Amino acid sequence: MVTRQKSFFLTKEAVEELNCCICYESKPLHLLPCQHRLCGNCIEQLAYRRLRVQCPTCRNNYSIPLGGFPLCRLTQYFREQLQDLDSTNQNREKTACKYCENVVEARCQSCSAFLCYKCVSKTRCDENTEGHQPLDLVDLTTNAQNVLEVWKKKVEDEVESMIKKMEHKKKVLKLYSAMTANNNEVEKIQFVENMTLKKTTTIPEANPESTNESEIEEYLTGTSM
Repeated sequence: MVTRQKSFFLTKEAVEELNCCICYESKPLHLLPCQHRLCGNCIEQLAYRRLRVQCPTCRNNYSIPLGGFPLCRLTQYFREQLQDLDSTNQNREKTACKYCENVVEARCQSCSAFLCYKCVSKTRCDENTEGHQPLDLVDLTTNAQNVLEVWKKKVEDEVESMIKKMEHKKKVLKLYSAMTANNNEVEKIQFVENMTLKKTTTIPEANPESTNESEIEEYLTGTSM
């Protein structure tokens, strides 16, 4: 016997989280280092004639990185999932069972039909001779939420890694600029010779896991030969 369970409704507040917190429009969102999300147009307006932007939520200021802030893939993924489940989430009062006018409460795992529990036992499954194999919408939603939590953790880790790499690269460029800005011609020549002797034409990658600031400084100053 199939047990009737409580159906899941996506709240208005949850849907609004997918929109820009300034213009409230459903656009691709960019992720700030503080994890708050804004659309590209609002970021441009906030950073008009400047290279910094202030988060309207937490008021933290951030320099705009080369190429802009990364897109929030979690939000985009969530939007795609909502589109796939649009027939069950857009208007629950008007979303009817495949065979009657009752509200959808489950989905058959065999034929993928959205059904009410009354029709689960009264109708024939097109893909399974043993009948419908229902999965309650609450369970479907829980599974989707678990996937979203995993995605959220991956996105947060990726953003944190990007911020660390950007900070290290800025330090490398600052040291490099200090060396190349030296007006002493002799030191410039010696600097280039040291670079040539090392047979290196590019700045070493600023990897937080394998390169520390002292190693970068030694490389640029030529103290480690």
